Amino acid sequence: MKQRLFIYTVFLVFSNNIFAHKDIFFVKTYGNVKIYLKTGFEYSEIEKMKVIGVLSEKLSKKLNCKDTLLIEYVNDYAERFPEEIYSFENNNTNLKFINDERNDFRSAAYIQAQQGYYDTDEIDLKEKNYGISLRINADKIDIGQVLKLVEYSIRNRKSLKLKLEKKQITLPDWDNDSTYVYSANIIPKKLFNLITSGKSDFAEEIIKEKTKIETEMYSKIDIYWSNNEFLFEIGSHYSSKKRLFKIKDYYYYTYINPMSLLVFVDKENFYYLHNENISETLIHIDNGTFWPFQVISRFGKQLILFNNFNKINLFLIDKNKVISEFE
Repeated sequence: MKQRLFIYTVFLVFSNNIFAHKDIFFVKTYGNVKIYLKTGFEYSEIEKMKVIGVLSEKLSKKLNCKDTLLIEYVNDYAERFPEEIYSFENNNTNLKFINDERNDFRSAAYIQAQQGYYDTDEIDLKEKNYGISLRINADKIDIGQVLKLVEYSIRNRKSLKLKLEKKQITLPDWDNDSTYVYSANIIPKKLFNLITSGKSDFAEEIIKEKTKIETEMYSKIDIYWSNNEFLFEIGSHYSSKKRLFKIKDYYYYTYINPMSLLVFVDKENFYYLHNENISETLIHIDNGTFWPFQVISRFGKQLILFNNFNKINLFLIDKNKVISEFE
């Protein structure tokens, strides 16, 4: 009874802070590489784009590409599109917001005007239009694949337009409870598979590098990407660095304190990382939405998880168990 009363009290406090959702914009410059991401929450797609920005700059230098390279990614986190869209474009580094309704192309100024952007460099994405663009609409991306596409676009710059095919895609129009047809020039699936599965000397060399990802300012857990894996490392009393956990891909992570976090592999399953301990058990939590969970309170070996969608859960650390219903 006391536990239920406590949970409901916490719920009432935090339910007052439920906010209207705004998309997140991540815009950053890495040398001649300009990164643009539109997403819904602090998913791992943000960390992926940071890695892609760092490694694409290195790739550009190896290939002696000095013009602007724009990588524009619209994260279809609500899975609105029936298929992924990848497209090249030469001599045009304007933003196109691939999945905007009615081909509504927006300017860089539009991004700057948004409230709720994650990280934004003050860059002019319309400065010269002499560069190359790689445009992506997908629910998630693979860093290695994107780097191979970057290398291909630089090597085949003059013929990129000839590589594309016109595609008509039927999309839901949620405002009018109907559908409409979206037209896009995309990389054909056969060519996409050929590029991403084929050998790519420079990209494959760079993929093996260990790239550090920016994390919480006071976090003792460092995150790296190397050889198509994410590495979570934490300091210990016995060594300056110790590899704690590695995973091919993840959905997002939730910061608890400088020594611990939760790594979600999808909407409803996560690992608990703390100091030198990691739960080898994949822990399940009910969540019928794409709203991520955050830790709003900790007492003893229990965490209260909240996802801003009226979902309160209690995680029992020592039992690797989540309680979602309270009697």
